[in-house]
Amino acid sequence: MSILIKFICITVVVVIVIGMIKGVKELWKSISRNKQMDKELGHILNEVD
Repeated sequence: MSILIKFICITVVVVIVIGMIKGVKELWKSISRNKQMDKELGHILNEVD
């Protein structure tokens, strides 16, 4: 029984770590997208002026 509980705990920890890694990757993608949009908006605003 204790082996089963240890296996479940290890599985839960692995799933949490994988979720955190995927979350960080999505956050970096979002930050990169926002930086690119800022550059494009700056370029458009400079053309308008």
